[in-house]
Amino acid sequence: MTAPAPSVFVSNVTESFVEFKAFFWVADIGTMSELKSRVLTDIYLEFIDQKIDVPGAQKDFYLHFPDGPPPALNIDTKAKEEKDTGATKKGTNKTPPDQAQ
Repeated sequence: MTAPAPSVFVSNVTESFVEFKAFFWVADIGTMSELKSRVLTDIYLEFIDQKIDVPGAQKDFYLHFPDGPPPALNIDTKAKEEKDTGATKKGTNKTPPDQAQ
C-alpha cells in the first residue's frame, strides 16, 4: 500500500553495525510473508548495486577442557600428543643410543 507511506528508521548504532527498521502496510495479511521477502530482497540487491558490503557475523569459540576433552567429542588425544611432542611411529629408533645398530 502507498498510504500510509512506508518509513525507515535508524533503530540502533554500535561500533560494528547500524540497525534499520522498515515499516510498510499490507492490504492483505495473507501476503505479508511474500511481500516482506520481496522488500528484503530488493534492499539486498540495491546494496549489491551500490557496492555496499554487508558484513557477516564472525564468531570464534575457544574451548578449554582442564580434564581433557569429553568422550562425546571423540578427539584422538594420543595423535595430538604425538604431534605436539614430535614423536612419530614411522622411523622411530627404539635402540638405545649407546648400543650399536
